[in-house]
Amino acid sequence: MRQLLVETLLFALMGGALGLLLAFGAVRYLATLPVLQAPGLAPIEINRVVLGFAAALCLAATVLSGLVPAWQTAAANLLEHVKASGRTAVGDRSQNRLRNGFVMAELALSLVLMVTAGLSVRSFIRLTQVDPGFPSKGLLTAHLSLPAPQYADAGHVREFYAELLEGVRTIPGVEDAAISTGLPPMDFEFGQPFRVEGRDPVSPAASGVANYQVISAGYFRTLGLAVLKGRGFTEDDRGGSTPVVIINHRLAEKFFPASDPLGKRLLISELVPGRHDPSGQVALEIVGVVNDVKNSRVNEPSSPEIYISYLQAPWTSEYLLVRSRSETEPLVAALRNALRAVDPDLPLTSVSTMDDRFSTSLAGGRVVVALMLIFALMALSMGSVGLYGVISYSVTQRTTEFALRLALGAPRREILRLVANGVLRLLLIGGALGMALALGVARLLGSMIFGVSPYDPVTFATVPLVLLAVILAASYLPARRAMKVDPMVALRYE
Repeated sequence: MRQLLVETLLFALMGGALGLLLAFGAVRYLATLPVLQAPGLAPIEINRVVLGFAAALCLAATVLSGLVPAWQTAAANLLEHVKASGRTAVGDRSQNRLRNGFVMAELALSLVLMVTAGLSVRSFIRLTQVDPGFPSKGLLTAHLSLPAPQYADAGHVREFYAELLEGVRTIPGVEDAAISTGLPPMDFEFGQPFRVEGRDPVSPAASGVANYQVISAGYFRTLGLAVLKGRGFTEDDRGGSTPVVIINHRLAEKFFPASDPLGKRLLISELVPGRHDPSGQVALEIVGVVNDVKNSRVNEPSSPEIYISYLQAPWTSEYLLVRSRSETEPLVAALRNALRAVDPDLPLTSVSTMDDRFSTSLAGGRVVVALMLIFALMALSMGSVGLYGVISYSVTQRTTEFALRLALGAPRREILRLVANGVLRLLLIGGALGMALALGVARLLGSMIFGVSPYDPVTFATVPLVLLAVILAASYLPARRAMKVDPMVALRYE
């Protein structure tokens, strides 16, 4: 037992050292990913706790994997082994069942991980194909925050944005420009309570909460968002004129399913700076309905939206949105110059393209999918290696049997059939168990995947075929060695 445990421990030390080197490389890569650089997150590193946990797990696996065969060997009946030395038996049936059980468990777990990774990959691909509701190519975004002392007056805020937008639109290559308090995809939404004027306050269709955005007149045109009914904002929608609001299709469909929302009025219970009313409510006339936008996560339905003109409700924190006819990167310096011409002390922050914003919002899912694929490939590799080891050991133990069969006239394809039967038996049992487990896991993943059925036929048909191909490839060398057994050499050795 001591000898076998020491041998197993040496293999574990070499494998653990190699794994540790790979882990350090992987952690260094993970630490550079922007999605893992968010404030408040613990640093990605291999510390003493992680290293101790990994070492304890490796030691436990080593002891378990070495203790069972060592115990079986120490408890073996020497007389029975001497008697069996001249027979063709592979070994003790309990040992064979244990080895086969481990291999079937590896294959089953490999299939479960591969199905989970397949569903995750297909779900992520569907996420990247979601239409945000507007053409994102050619859009450059940046954030502006006006300091309170210099821009405490609403009139100064309006003048600043008007002058900035005029300057940005004169930059060569700029097609249009606008401002908005939020841009898709948002990390959070500003929930604004509202009530439809003239409806019973206790009715479910009378009030609700919508995402509140303050925008400029050219926002929909710049974003490429279609106006379905009515009109967008104009320069005439300013302080002193009739308070107006534009809603999205989702809000119109939910609160005005059988009527035209144009001309109806929404009562806003909370006002933005510059429009505070002691009564707590302001009536805003609906003048337009625009298409829905994936303002939050792309895998969630669009939320109700209300849009207010910044001329009627100026805000000091806005996003600058620029649509370009050419490359967006050369425009950054020109945008900073345009801002410097209006206010030389104001910084332009969070500069990025709209495509980059969507890509960043999917970064977390991209990391998870990558890790799932790595784990699935590792499990598949270990399952293949395990099966190769069992089949190779079985072929070695049955060398005499194969030699006798060949000496008595059996064709070599019969030897291949014997080896293949053993492989297929393990594969069928392990695969059936894995499919049953995968179906259960897929059911649990139903709420976590997007655009793909938990029982996706493509995934559940492709994964077993990939597993079959890899397993047959892993079994090829032992089967080929069995077919090339020389009866004279094998019998003379025996």
